[in-house]
Amino acid sequence: MAAPKARRYKAGSIIYFEGDKSNGEVYVLQSGRVILTGTSLDQQEETKENVRQGEFFGVKSAIGHYPREETAQVVADSLILVFDVKSFEALCLKNPRIVLQMLKVFSSQLRKVHKEVRRVLGEVGQAESSVELLKVAEYYYKSGNQDHALYAYEAYLKYYANTPLAARAKKMIENLQKGKPYPLDMPSLDEELQTLSQKTESPPPELLQSTGSVPDIPDLDDFSDPMDSSDGSAGDNSVSSLYYAGVTAFSQGNYEEALAKFTEVTNQHQFSGPEEAKFYENAFYEMGRCYLKLGQENKAMETFSQFIKRFPRNDYYKKALIAIAEIFEKKKNTAQAVQIYKKVAATPPKDSDSAKASSKLKRLSA
Repeated sequence: MAAPKARRYKAGSIIYFEGDKSNGEVYVLQSGRVILTGTSLDQQEETKENVRQGEFFGVKSAIGHYPREETAQVVADSLILVFDVKSFEALCLKNPRIVLQMLKVFSSQLRKVHKEVRRVLGEVGQAESSVELLKVAEYYYKSGNQDHALYAYEAYLKYYANTPLAARAKKMIENLQKGKPYPLDMPSLDEELQTLSQKTESPPPELLQSTGSVPDIPDLDDFSDPMDSSDGSAGDNSVSSLYYAGVTAFSQGNYEEALAKFTEVTNQHQFSGPEEAKFYENAFYEMGRCYLKLGQENKAMETFSQFIKRFPRNDYYKKALIAIAEIFEKKKNTAQAVQIYKKVAATPPKDSDSAKASSKLKRLSA
């Protein structure tokens, strides 16, 4: 049996969203904190479950090959073991009691018994998890991943439509639908949270209690080399799945893994629709960002240059130019940097990238 792979997730990361196509991975929380947010059986309310250490999650959708039933949100830095389906099935054959225990958890009777408990727990920790979800949306928006930002903001409104920050989410959605960049004149999320905290006394965040835990999971130390962080699962190799996997890895600081995923995207040549074609274009830009994070500036410049030549109409076109200019600036080639900044500042539409380039020009000419 292949050993599970260990992955580290930072607080605020999303392992998967409700409705996402399953990538065939089963997860076990080794340390940290993960909350599963979903919808009740009657579709009338939100449910929350706190994953306990040593507990499996994402099992049903992985084995059944259907969309994820809940959003898995990391609310504290976590270490998570990841099984592919074959490895998980082998584990179950070796330990039949795991199957019996999970059958109890999966039964509709158990869900009905705990329905009222979930209702009570639904509000516990809401302030904390809602803010973390909004932080994910803000991160994606600021980094230029507008599709992901829109997804996260809409998820926020779905679950937290009556919260004080819902107006912020709605405004951001309006901007995204109009193709606008992140609004620089808007108060930061932290500033808005501070203002709200001065108006109302927020309840202290509390740990949720699991309503469907799996008891007596075998000792995870029995698995060989649990700290091996390579991804050995077959997973879903569609363009969108690879791209999202790359975005997730980048947000967690796993730049080599992200680079590998984006490189796989650029090696694809068949797309299911315009969205996947756009992911293909964006992947070249994301590769450049990965090279920068890895300290490979020459490779980053080469990749960004390839991107702007091939995709001059892409939304990240000006961002790639700015990245190249910043590399020239770092290499003390100020003249070349100024030339590129001028090009960005003069290229319509006037947006945050234009403002950034103009600011760079003023500083360099000072």
